[in-house]
Amino acid sequence: VEIKRRVGLGLVRAGELKRLWQGTGITRKRKIELVDSLIGSKVMYSLETLHTTRKEDDSIDAMQVRVYRRALGLAPPYVAQQKGLEYIKNNELLLLTKSIPWSQRVKAARVRLLNECRTAHEEEPIRKVVFDNNLRPVKWDGRVLPGVSPKRGTWLSTALRNEQELR
Repeated sequence: VEIKRRVGLGLVRAGELKRLWQGTGITRKRKIELVDSLIGSKVMYSLETLHTTRKEDDSIDAMQVRVYRRALGLAPPYVAQQKGLEYIKNNELLLLTKSIPWSQRVKAARVRLLNECRTAHEEEPIRKVVFDNNLRPVKWDGRVLPGVSPKRGTWLSTALRNEQELR
């Protein structure tokens, strides 16, 4: 739910900047910088503290490409093919803009937070919440939230998986 809310906020923000994107005096590079700073920061703010699924990561990346297309005035691939316009695939767009997918940035931030938890002093609250004194994960017997599957995993499992992916 939180991911969908943030993606929605990002798209609203992109719509508010429509006049800026249509301005002819701004370079492509500057538009990408503006997307990352004005929209990306809003979407990714403290996302490293949430557990996300692969599907949610994909939706974040799809939103990033969608906003880049709006900013650069590029049609979606299927529309471009039908109308005979400049056809750029999503992965080519990320290469063209020299951008790191936002989900990768979140994963890197999550791994940094995990390492911060590991290296924190034993009395630090952040370490007490995640690890016990022997750096084993703390098990929480909290209540099960309605609609949350136990298969979904935890923040710690996601952070450890991200750590393996980024090696």
